[in-house]
Amino acid sequence: MHGQFTLELLKKIAERANEYGELLEVFLLSGPGAATPRIRKRRGELKWRIASRENREQIREKQRKIKRRFYSLIQWLEKDGLVTRRGKRKICITKQGFAYLKRLEARKEREIIRTYPTERSTTLIMVAFDIPEQEKEKRVWLRGVLRELGFSLLQKSLWIGKIKIPEELLEDISRRGLGNRVEIFEITKQGSLREIL
Repeated sequence: MHGQFTLELLKKIAERANEYGELLEVFLLSGPGAATPRIRKRRGELKWRIASRENREQIREKQRKIKRRFYSLIQWLEKDGLVTRRGKRKICITKQGFAYLKRLEARKEREIIRTYPTERSTTLIMVAFDIPEQEKEKRVWLRGVLRELGFSLLQKSLWIGKIKIPEELLEDISRRGLGNRVEIFEITKQGSLREIL
């Protein structure tokens, strides 16, 4: 999900993990968007790993990049009024930050992709869509569903695969008001598409 790193960071700040060091440690060890089990696992891996000098330098460089990203994100959040600094090392979420966090969580809930039954097709199926920028969330949802089903991106809004389109997906497309924006084709003669598959 776009904004996953911001969502996780705001959650940590909201949970009173407001020490820069503590926040930074979590993101250095686990990477953006990590869940708690992954954080614990990464912490254990790094603690017991004995790395060669080259590996240690690569790890340090990766940590420096994440650290720069972390501090630039903090500055962005502060500039937008989502967090404030208290003292040199403490950071707190603002009311505006809580509202933004709730919007991100709501968007994440909407983006959860339903699992559809997949069934192989003997013919090639092509899905084309034209969803405007104002309905970006619907476009992101459809791309995620097609990817999960096993379709491949041919061009920006053109997906192909040998997968039957489930009835449930057709119903969800209609329910989301995308019926007139999505076209589904069955291709019996592949022509130059044979090279892609």
